[in-house]
Amino acid sequence: MPHFLRTIRFDAPDTHVFERAAEPVEWAVSGGFAFCELEPEEITGKHRQAFANGFLSLESFGRASLVSVAEIGESEMQGLVESLAMHFVTMYGAPDMAAALPVACGEIAFAGDLAQGQPVGILLAVARARRDRRYSREIPIGDATRRQGRRACADLGCGGRRRCLISGNRRTHI
Repeated sequence: MPHFLRTIRFDAPDTHVFERAAEPVEWAVSGGFAFCELEPEEITGKHRQAFANGFLSLESFGRASLVSVAEIGESEMQGLVESLAMHFVTMYGAPDMAAALPVACGEIAFAGDLAQGQPVGILLAVARARRDRRYSREIPIGDATRRQGRRACADLGCGGRRRCLISGNRRTHI
């Protein structure tokens, strides 16, 4: 069964640091696309916290500091693609669902790639930064009992994507 990202909340901080906090156990994507067109001076306050450390839930479209890996059915994943595509139409000005679906599919696929191959229940956090007009994202992978191990990261330039998976000291560029 495919794996995907699901929000988790150990305590209340998300409700204080994000403008809208995701509820626990909502499906989620990285959500960095929300900041791609913004200038650094536009990313302040709770918006900055969402940029730096927030996954985007696909039900409430709130933010979460942590996600865990969970199993998901194919039909449920397709529903997430459609939900995110509709979000692109209503919130980001995509002209229609036909234009939004391929982009949503790519975001869902990226989140699925992060989760696939990871054990169910492993925890992920995101740390984003902007350097030299490029956004970078690092997602440390660990679980509640083992805080070491693999990392996944992606460097995002608004003009294209370059992904690298890091395992120990070995990097594989995709």
